[in-house]
Amino acid sequence: MVNRILLAILGILIILIIGIFAIGYFALEKEKQILQQKQEKITQEQEIISELCKKYRNFKTGITCEQAANLVLLKYQGEIVSIEKTQIDMPLPPGSEKTSELTDFWAVSINLEESADKLKIMVDTNSGQIKILKQI
Repeated sequence: MVNRILLAILGILIILIIGIFAIGYFALEKEKQILQQKQEKITQEQEIISELCKKYRNFKTGITCEQAANLVLLKYQGEIVSIEKTQIDMPLPPGSEKTSELTDFWAVSINLEESADKLKIMVDTNSGQIKILKQI
């Protein structure tokens, strides 16, 4: 009688251990799949950025086109749809000889992931400072 009880307990323990290992295995496989999907998304984003920035590779700026796009992606989740190098007439502080100065910047358009909004974001080519230009 005692042997039967011990065998039953041992059988239950073996089934529990197998179940725990199976759950752990499937959880690790799911996590691996999620990481692989994230890696594929990052690779696709970098390919898109590389293609959008191709025409700006010869420009000598403190912040490259690729860096500007990645700075935007660090702050905003979404998909980069366009990048342009342009200038804006920035006002200077009061008391300066001039009232404004032309400043180079990257205009990065992004479709936000969590909403239907599209933003055009300014990234200063020297400092990397980010400012929203407008919501499109």
